Amino acid sequence: MRPLLPLLVFTIAAAAGCGTGTYDHKIELTIKDPSRRLGPEPIEVSIFNTTGSSEEWARRTIGTTGTGKPYNGVTWSTDTKMAYDRTPPANLDAGLFLPGLRQEGYYLLKIRPIAGTDQTTALTWASFHVRTNEDDTVPPLPAHFRSEAARKGWTIHLTVDVPPGEAKKP
Repeated sequence: MRPLLPLLVFTIAAAAGCGTGTYDHKIELTIKDPSRRLGPEPIEVSIFNTTGSSEEWARRTIGTTGTGKPYNGVTWSTDTKMAYDRTPPANLDAGLFLPGLRQEGYYLLKIRPIAGTDQTTALTWASFHVRTNEDDTVPPLPAHFRSEAARKGWTIHLTVDVPPGEAKKP
């Protein structure tokens, strides 16, 4: 009977179905820029997966947003789940490239979405190049979002509030 115990444990663990899943996340992005710091609309933006962190990588998904016309971005992640667990991952990370504000890097969106709840966050700065002391002086971008859970990812309704500053020349 003893030789069967390891086989029984292995069979139960295999039947439980633990594995890694891939999740697609939709991010509907709206920019609020009352001081026109980013310049006139449409505003160039990009949401991207930070497995790549170069300007070329960020520009692969470049698009625009403006009043009444959000940018729809997509990113992905992986997470380990049991076979019966149909919930999306607990964490979501993405990059936000705003070339009208800063071209030498991007902002990191790192959130723990809660379905149906209004939440706030601050997107921190990340340079495309070697990290410098100046990176620590770039203020975070305030944002708020609402999340919707789906079987294979999140839908995030994200609004970034660009702080007041000097308006960009057209």
